[in-house]
Amino acid sequence: MKKIAISMPVHEAPDCIENQLHNIFKYVPNSIVVLHVSLDSSTLLRKIESFLPQFGGSVFINPTRYHTFKHDEAAQVTNLSTVHASNIRYITSVVADIDVMAFETSNDMFVRHGIEDMFNNYTCGCSAVIMEPDDFPFIDTVLYLRKVIDPKIACKAPQEGLWVPIEAAKFFAEKIEELEKVLGMYIPGEEGFLANLCLNYDTSMLNNNSGHYVYHNSAEGGAVDLNKITEVRNGQIPFKYAVKRVPRNINDSIRKLINDLD
Repeated sequence: MKKIAISMPVHEAPDCIENQLHNIFKYVPNSIVVLHVSLDSSTLLRKIESFLPQFGGSVFINPTRYHTFKHDEAAQVTNLSTVHASNIRYITSVVADIDVMAFETSNDMFVRHGIEDMFNNYTCGCSAVIMEPDDFPFIDTVLYLRKVIDPKIACKAPQEGLWVPIEAAKFFAEKIEELEKVLGMYIPGEEGFLANLCLNYDTSMLNNNSGHYVYHNSAEGGAVDLNKITEVRNGQIPFKYAVKRVPRNINDSIRKLINDLD
């Protein structure tokens, strides 16, 4: 059984973070979680530290912290490539036997058992459309990538639900560190960097690719509904085991419904 490390940035709602950690270990028991707490969230950090003992050493807090939440910007959450790279460097420095790195957000939740079989049977998970770099419409992303690698493929993919072998994750972390020296701390077009750097470590991974494991249809307004939860839960949407978005409200009806699943 492969050992899974899950990287998750958080910035608010400590009760929902605690709830999500219970959800992760319910559905992915052979995992550890590394949290990044936004630098402007010191109160949140103290609250998280207060409930960590119940998880028996399976949850780690990255001591290196960055600002990730900007109330005055439309996108609000930023610097995630930097954050995930930092989480990878930290967790691999304190845990030696990790096989797989998976990436989460703080507003998705698992609803289906069996994901560990997928991790064991496949090499990576990325649902993006793969292109030749010269055909990729986001020209700046390719230009930035070429400052640190010679990309063989290019894609744009959400970070949540992506998963790769730990060696590919380490490669991503190394190249992000190099890129930061060129561009500064903020990496523009973040959805272009995690998947691209990981997959360009070894493009043959795509020959045994499960796709992202988080179901999210932004065309439906972002929020998940009962019908989609049921479809994912019953395996009607192949390779999906979690759903997004689940509101960061502990009393939200969707969150309560997910918590009541066996």
